[in-house]
Amino acid sequence: MTPMDPEYQETPPEWQPGTPGYYGTGRLPKPPRSHTGLIVVLLCVMIVANVITVLMLLTLRMRAVQKNTTVGAETETDVTPTLTAPSGHSVEPTEPRTNGTGTLQISAEDTQTRSAGEIYTAMRPSLALVYADGNGGTAIVMTADGYLITNAHTVSGAESITVQLSDGTEYAAALSGMDESSDLAVLKIEPETALQPAEFGDSAGAAAGDTVYVFSHPFGAAFDNATMTDGSIAAVQSGVRIGAETLNVFQTDAAPDSGSAGGPLVNEAGQVIGICIDHVGSYVSYQTVPELGFAIPISEAKTILDDLIVNGYVSGRVSLGLTVSEIPETYRRFWGLPSGVVIESVTAGSNAYYAGLHAGDVICQLGDSAVTNLNDYRSILSACHVGEELRVYIYRDGRQYYTDVTLTGKGESPSEIATEQMQNETE
Repeated sequence: MTPMDPEYQETPPEWQPGTPGYYGTGRLPKPPRSHTGLIVVLLCVMIVANVITVLMLLTLRMRAVQKNTTVGAETETDVTPTLTAPSGHSVEPTEPRTNGTGTLQISAEDTQTRSAGEIYTAMRPSLALVYADGNGGTAIVMTADGYLITNAHTVSGAESITVQLSDGTEYAAALSGMDESSDLAVLKIEPETALQPAEFGDSAGAAAGDTVYVFSHPFGAAFDNATMTDGSIAAVQSGVRIGAETLNVFQTDAAPDSGSAGGPLVNEAGQVIGICIDHVGSYVSYQTVPELGFAIPISEAKTILDDLIVNGYVSGRVSLGLTVSEIPETYRRFWGLPSGVVIESVTAGSNAYYAGLHAGDVICQLGDSAVTNLNDYRSILSACHVGEELRVYIYRDGRQYYTDVTLTGKGESPSEIATEQMQNETE
């Protein structure tokens, strides 16, 4: 039978192992799609997400030093048991500050007007750059033997502080004292030769419209010399609440920036009449009001600075025996934390220590007042009195607790209750 015969029907060849094909078409089938690229992309995304999560966890954990405490019998979340005291001294004592007996010297008001160039030349040797665990700021040489003024927020919580003088020499600095309420701090270095302190003038006569100069280090160590900007005193605000302090504050339009914080506000005679700060309370700063900066007048700052040198703290203020800080919003949302401030450290032997508070606790309320930020925390404490018992509400490990703490003055010994507990532990 041939293909010409009507009965002829072509029989497909038998399938042979090998490359498959479509019979009669001469085409190969389309290979199945590969998902290798998509899988690699998904794996990379998962790895990056895990790394970010671990970094955030480590960062948060580093802010809180874990301490061995025991909590009273746990109940359901709608019950708030009282915290019990630690079973042992697991909190390391804070390192002693380097204090001294120097004081800030204020010269009589100088009415002689100097040129901007003369002022810059005179001020430059009295300026320094501060490095504190990655933070940078400006400092003013206050005394020839090595006391310098800067901002508290620049050096707060820093493990190491370095000061670079205008001639480029660097020194390790010790924290003589700081006051977070006024954002002022005093550092001490041991220079090889006497320093040139700035001339501090009487700020009482300063008024709106006066020409002033601000010195800063906005670029850190990128440029050797400090930056000087000129402007005027925009206003003198009286009775401004800054944390626990009520002070007069200068407003100035002399090009404020983060690098000017801690730097001097200088009058036309070349005298320092104010210490620049980068915020007033928790609501006004050079960032929220870009054209204005703020400075604490020297007449207001002198008492605070002298106290920081002699005592390491501002006397007459109440204390919980805690170091606290605000919680970044990203961390608060990521970990599901309530609004409040987080405890960074607890002073060993303090009333707060024996009340059961420890690092990592979030303070949500003091007495009847809610705590949402540092300004709330400081304002509430400033209205309290030494010897008063304050109820502290905290958030810990998904539960809420409260404990009562007897307030002491800064630098004072713990209350009789805490002292008795301390004696019982040592027996």
